[in-house]
Amino acid sequence: MKINEYKEEIYKCSGCGLCQSVCPVYKILQTECAVSRGKFKLLNSIINQDIKFSKRTLEIMDLCLHCGACSEFCPSDIDAQKIIETAQADMLELGIFDFRKLFFAQVFGNKFYLTVIKFFVILVRNLKILEILSIFKFKRIELLKSFLKINIKPLKKFANVKKEIKVVYFAGCFNNYLNPSCSNAVFKVFDKTNVEIITSSFNCCGLPLKSAGDMETFVKIARTNIDSLPQVFDYLIFDCQSCKNTFLEYSKYLEGDYKIKALELKNKCKSIYEILDIINYEPRKKWKNSVVTCHYPCHTRFTEDKKIMRKIINKISNITFVEAKNADACCGAAGSFLCTHPVLSRKISKNKAKDIIASNAQIVLTSCPSCYLGLKQGLLEQNSNIKVLQLIEFLVL
Repeated sequence: MKINEYKEEIYKCSGCGLCQSVCPVYKILQTECAVSRGKFKLLNSIINQDIKFSKRTLEIMDLCLHCGACSEFCPSDIDAQKIIETAQADMLELGIFDFRKLFFAQVFGNKFYLTVIKFFVILVRNLKILEILSIFKFKRIELLKSFLKINIKPLKKFANVKKEIKVVYFAGCFNNYLNPSCSNAVFKVFDKTNVEIITSSFNCCGLPLKSAGDMETFVKIARTNIDSLPQVFDYLIFDCQSCKNTFLEYSKYLEGDYKIKALELKNKCKSIYEILDIINYEPRKKWKNSVVTCHYPCHTRFTEDKKIMRKIINKISNITFVEAKNADACCGAAGSFLCTHPVLSRKISKNKAKDIIASNAQIVLTSCPSCYLGLKQGLLEQNSNIKVLQLIEFLVL
């Protein structure tokens, strides 16, 4: 068992319970198995061979949003996320897995399946199927309808501007196969700047596979993505914080030349907002007295991205920016978690929505497509009409 390699780190847990104060799942369930401390006690028993891995063990390990809050607030500096992923990988090797989560991961790890989904989404959009089903007032239908709506049309004519900075754009699965709105906004925002966007044929970043414990396929995808990079470029940019964070973690899982390349790549991985900050981007769009708040994805916590997003928002004319309470608390989506734990996900999203509504904002901005779903889900649960947008979309709407 690979989990044995973390015996000493698990033993470092002092049982202080600080993880309870920051875990979104614990705040709903109020059970010890929801937090890292409880999971560590269970894994310690497995390492000591008092008990064995079981389906129940998997259920407990899956009660995790992988938001990283417990690790960041842990006084013993324990990497809870990696320990949980390792336990899930061990169970997968033993044939213990959640079919829904693994299916979700395998779909996003396969370009053929994603292409099939893309054509299905185009068909649904063109036939206005969701608009027809909206008459039944199902919140899940409204969520899908909102998510698949293309807010930003593609740029038809590019500006003739000299480009000095060459960036490779990782558009990700959502942009490539589900909704290109955010990607369209990226090209529009950077069109009249000195930034040249280079596209490449990437796979999924691999996060769904890593979260499901399929480390073998995750490593293959990481290698393929590194091989897909051109020889010469200044930065690799992302509009999704989760994708960026996954690339930053590649070096932890790769070996040999790939590990060296992944380590070299870390300094080039930037969010689109970091690039906008580098070029001192000045928003041209002027909104009419809108009150705006922002949700910071989990992976921006304690990073410069959070500050930069706020800085860019404050540059936009004619808006009032308000900081919502718990602005960087998890939205409850967490990729496949929204599908595998729908009831729990909705409760977490609903709590998140309460803080957004209390800010009296008319628009909530974010920088992650999964967070978009979580925020919209929570606001629908609260019957709120607050608009949810990616920040990059807001800059060109």
